[in-house]
Amino acid sequence: MKEGTGTHSPKELELQIKMAIWKGLDSYIQQQNLKGFELAKLLQTSPASISHLLAGRLTQLSISALINFAAHVGLLIEVSVSAPSFHRPASNSKPSAESNIQEE
Repeated sequence: MKEGTGTHSPKELELQIKMAIWKGLDSYIQQQNLKGFELAKLLQTSPASISHLLAGRLTQLSISALINFAAHVGLLIEVSVSAPSFHRPASNSKPSAESNIQEE
């Protein structure tokens, strides 16, 4: 999180998305007791990618790859985007009439 802003950098947001998808995949893999070669075949990917996935090395996997893995096993992915709760008006917006009132 950028200090003092309450916002996340693009890298932090990317990691959050990857982590959410990975958690779903990891849970599925554990429930199905899937291992190496069998998992690579099911996810239609390389053993190296499976190694990264099983070890949680998310920086080595793209969001696209994780989405493809989730799709191959029928997992659903939901996305939510919202404005921060401290929403500030854009800098190019005009001040409201109330903000121009000065106390006498």
